[in-house]
Amino acid sequence: MDFSHSPLLMWLDHTLNKALIYKKYVIAVAIGLCVVASSIVVYQLYGHHRNVRAHKEMIEALKVYEASVVPNAQPHTNDSFWQFPTEEEKWKNVSDVFAQGYEKNKGAGIAPFFLTVQAEALARLGKLDDAVKVMDRALYELPSKEMQAIYKVKFALIKLDSTQAAYQKQGLSELIALAGDDKGFAHEHALYHTGMYFWCKKDFAQAKNYWQQLMLKYGYKDVKNQSGFADLVKTKLGLISSEFQ
Repeated sequence: MDFSHSPLLMWLDHTLNKALIYKKYVIAVAIGLCVVASSIVVYQLYGHHRNVRAHKEMIEALKVYEASVVPNAQPHTNDSFWQFPTEEEKWKNVSDVFAQGYEKNKGAGIAPFFLTVQAEALARLGKLDDAVKVMDRALYELPSKEMQAIYKVKFALIKLDSTQAAYQKQGLSELIALAGDDKGFAHEHALYHTGMYFWCKKDFAQAKNYWQQLMLKYGYKDVKNQSGFADLVKTKLGLISSEFQ
């Protein structure tokens, strides 16, 4: 039997020739895959290091946020606490520290939370125009819709605290919209705070309207799953409605 013309040997010979022809290509692809794999590992390690650093800097920045205000005291810090002589000086420092924290940690998962605190500090300083710009950037960068919803409530309340009528109107409009979104993640929070807004304005009919909605949807569940706002709301509703006494 002439094996020189065996289909198997012909196939092996053809395959070997092809392998030799594409040898450099195969090696190049293999090297490329190794480089890509190595890059992914390095990127993941870098990402982990970046996030660890960002969390450490957030902890340090929060010490400034939680600083005490002691009249006539000199600005002071140690490893455990900060203190400032005035609220204005405190919030200027908070704004600066969190702005720097964001710039140094862009790309880290926690980065937009530096912006949320910076926005609050700017609002406390009365710089609402600047605060709103930072708020918008923070909302755009927050990692989830659920988190965005919660901070939309917070930012609406900041606007309501403004002395500027335009911002107050905008904040109330945003809060009412969130309270009207019964599928939204922040629906319960928005109902509570919208009711509280009208309560403080002594518009008890509107307060009752929003708080009744909260109780109907979130307040009558079993104790384990009951709304965290239920007791607060029920107590206040008892003062304005016999249904809750």
